[in-house]
Amino acid sequence: MASEVTLTPGIRANLLSLKQTSKVVALTQARLATGLKVAKATDGAVDFFQAKALSDRATDLLTRKDAIDQGVSSLTVALQAVESAEDIFSQMKGLVLSAKSGSADDRASLANQFNELALQANTLLDDASYQGLNLVNSTANQLKVSFSEKSGSLLNVDGANILV
Repeated sequence: MASEVTLTPGIRANLLSLKQTSKVVALTQARLATGLKVAKATDGAVDFFQAKALSDRATDLLTRKDAIDQGVSSLTVALQAVESAEDIFSQMKGLVLSAKSGSADDRASLANQFNELALQANTLLDDASYQGLNLVNSTANQLKVSFSEKSGSLLNVDGANILV
């Protein structure tokens, strides 16, 4: 047999207050779990779309930053290759200067050393690529880095052929 439960106005007010408190706790837990103040458009359309626009902008900026980092890495590889090639070229220059005052046998030996250094320089420059882009062995290669969506903020670096 079921018996009727009668609630006094004070108890009824307390139950409604507890129900509202549990809704607020659930909303707070959802915000903590997602990190979002407004998780869907029905929670607050203006705040939701404002937050979405800012999140999209942040994603665009991170993508652009990654592209800039890749460009810096490509240029770093090219610069290191050129600096290493300069060292080899100065050794080659020393061999040529030595050959000017050497005997025929010395010049033949120095020519072999010179050719070996030239081969090393070419191999070094051929291997100086980052993600398939080599800026030091072909004039056809080009690096393009965009700093923003504006067309004026674009860096173009043309490749060079510095092979021996």
